[in-house]
Amino acid sequence: IWDEKDPEFVAEFEYLTEGHYNYPSTNPTSEPVQLGLFFTSCGCSHVDSVLMSPQELAAYKKDKKEDGIHWQPMTKDDTKAITVPPGGAGMIRLTWAGRTLGGKNLRISLWSQTPDKPRGDIDLDAHVAFVPPIRWTPQIIDLHRIDPHGVARSEFFVWSSTRDHFNLELKDQHPDPCFVYEVKPLDEEGKKELSKQLAEREIKTLVNTGYKVLVQVHEQRNGHELDLGPFARNVPIVTDNQQSGQTIGPLLKGFVRGDIKVGEKPGEEHVDFNTFDPTDPVSRMLPLHTPMGVKLVAEQVPDFLAVQLIPSKRDATFWTMQVKVKPGVLLERGQLRDDYVIVLRTEGASSRRIRIPVLGNAVQR
Repeated sequence: IWDEKDPEFVAEFEYLTEGHYNYPSTNPTSEPVQLGLFFTSCGCSHVDSVLMSPQELAAYKKDKKEDGIHWQPMTKDDTKAITVPPGGAGMIRLTWAGRTLGGKNLRISLWSQTPDKPRGDIDLDAHVAFVPPIRWTPQIIDLHRIDPHGVARSEFFVWSSTRDHFNLELKDQHPDPCFVYEVKPLDEEGKKELSKQLAEREIKTLVNTGYKVLVQVHEQRNGHELDLGPFARNVPIVTDNQQSGQTIGPLLKGFVRGDIKVGEKPGEEHVDFNTFDPTDPVSRMLPLHTPMGVKLVAEQVPDFLAVQLIPSKRDATFWTMQVKVKPGVLLERGQLRDDYVIVLRTEGASSRRIRIPVLGNAVQR
């Protein structure tokens, strides 16, 4: 799935964190060789070198221990160089700190010279990908519709390709008992399966460690009810490798249905002004159906709108919501913001809120 034999293999490193790659070198000739640096492709990198005996280099390749290795910085200079003696060895180290996410081809160019030969150039490349230390999939979890007394279930994965372990907690600053999470560490088989699933989606990575998170969203639980209508909520991810403490994780979204019906059929549970000029008189009517004896009031209305709830004189379960754009209102051109929502509330002992999105594209002719 993801290995060094894969021609599309790209090693992953954490962005904003220093990483390096060592290029072993040997001088098999009977003459000393000068090595100098004349080009680096990225300002995020620097180059160091060390001279070694062939035996020291072989020992390093075997155990990767750097005890006793003293790196010396190399600067871009057409005359300054290190000299590798006949039969000698050493390493060139490319060090970087990735400043942006994504793949990058880092290149350094060396010049080499022996006493009796013209100068030659050597290009060394490092194909790397800079990634966050912690990632999750999918980014968006659509739970679709949650019926009265219903429960929607799903799952997502949190993993790292650069860490061997991290602790994961899901802590919400404003907990809601209707949202329930269960965290399960991935075993070796689970990590392989997730790597396979990601590769099928053209995400070539190695899952070093990770978790499966089971999600339940209840329409009502422990005496608490979700607002009726659409919801969108990010899962709060907290790990022990974070500096800021909390990360906004996957987005959970869906639609909560109840005994109050907005619109005449699914897909009509919103106010849509389409393309409109806010300087013109604009209004929309939206039908509402409630249980017998339920009274509706407007609790929250965007500043540029006026809302009137009109009960039917013939049917005590039918209401009409009239929504008007206030005359002379100042409104940004373009698509209305996602947070433009009308919130209604039922009056009585069992009060329930109903969220109704407001859609449209404001223009001025």
